[in-house]
Amino acid sequence: MRYEYRIVPAPEKGEKLKGASAEARFAAAVERVLNDMAARGWEYQRTDTLPATERAGLTGAETVWRNLLVFRRPRAADASVFQPRLLEPPQTASVTVSAPQLWRVEDTHADPEAEPPAPPARPPRTPVGPRDAADVALRTALTGPMDGGSSPEGSA
Repeated sequence: MRYEYRIVPAPEKGEKLKGASAEARFAAAVERVLNDMAARGWEYQRTDTLPATERAGLTGAETVWRNLLVFRRPRAADASVFQPRLLEPPQTASVTVSAPQLWRVEDTHADPEAEPPAPPARPPRTPVGPRDAADVALRTALTGPMDGGSSPEGSA
């Protein structure tokens, strides 16, 4: 699972609580930050103390140690967070399909002079432009040449 992280500065002063000790006021301030972040979906991980270089005066610099609270939560686009659900079954509609009319051998014996019905005509093939060369190659490989001549592999 992948996470995203949020780093916030730890409180430096405690909350105002009447009659509470300094430790209790500071704990209340940290508790407020942790609960606010948890309400937004962030899970507390740890507190880190890291050095930061800051300006001191006009030309000087000093190292100051900062207390940081580290939070994390699962990334929204993480696939392991995805919860699949079953879809509703499709609504079945009654569709009646008539069977095709078949040519039977018995029909030819009824009238010997009658010719058997012709097979259904295929739609005419449309001319192929230069942009369809890959399509022609694929169709030729699957069905044979379009012009009725011999196939590229040779005649069978």
